[in-house]
Amino acid sequence: MADLYRLVGELTHKNLLSGMSPMPAVAVRILRKLAVEETLPMGALLSNSSRDGKLVILGTQVQAAVIEVLAVKGKYTITISTAAADGDTLKLTVGGVEKTYTANTVSETWQVADIAGDCAALQALIEADFPAYTVTNTETTVVLEQKVGAEEDAAAIVVTQAAAPAGLEAVVAENPAGVTAVAPLAEEVLTPAYVLAEDTTVGVAQDVNASVFTAGCFAPENVTVLTNHVMTDAENDALRQRNIVFRSSYHD
Repeated sequence: MADLYRLVGELTHKNLLSGMSPMPAVAVRILRKLAVEETLPMGALLSNSSRDGKLVILGTQVQAAVIEVLAVKGKYTITISTAAADGDTLKLTVGGVEKTYTANTVSETWQVADIAGDCAALQALIEADFPAYTVTNTETTVVLEQKVGAEEDAAAIVVTQAAAPAGLEAVVAENPAGVTAVAPLAEEVLTPAYVLAEDTTVGVAQDVNASVFTAGCFAPENVTVLTNHVMTDAENDALRQRNIVFRSSYHD
């Protein structure tokens, strides 16, 4: 078969088709977007993907099997070692959300008391502001656990003491780190199935609707495959089973 990137001259349906049996038929199918924009020429042989049902040029590398990964819920433990004083703040950043909390001598949300009181107050505040986490507390800690396991940047806190160096002291630790679940996938199967009916530019941003021959008799000297790919008998058989056959347009 011809090389995808060779100059093929003025290729038209007239010299792409070399016979009328089987009768040519055309339909619209989806070409998968590419890593680098390319214009696929009329006559490109196309394979159908078992992975997403989209088309790629014959000779494309199959997508490897995907091994299942189980989700792990990330957990962050804020440990308070010194109780907050009036005006101290704790800024928490996690899951793409940032919130700052201030301890005050008189407060309905975080009233200065002791370490256990700080933990209870922060648990209620954080639970309201971070709905993606289950938030609990002990006498010395506030614990955030992801409701759905996902990879993310670890939680971070910044403590500001109003009357440094006295006042709130706290640290945060991650254990375990969150892991996003990945569903298993079998290795992709690419089945030769169509012939591109017109030059088609395929970009990197989105898939492209393209006109393809679903049947017909084609001149093998005017069809193309991916560079360096050599068609196999099995690929020829797969196309033949789909009423795509080849007969040279050259005559002795």
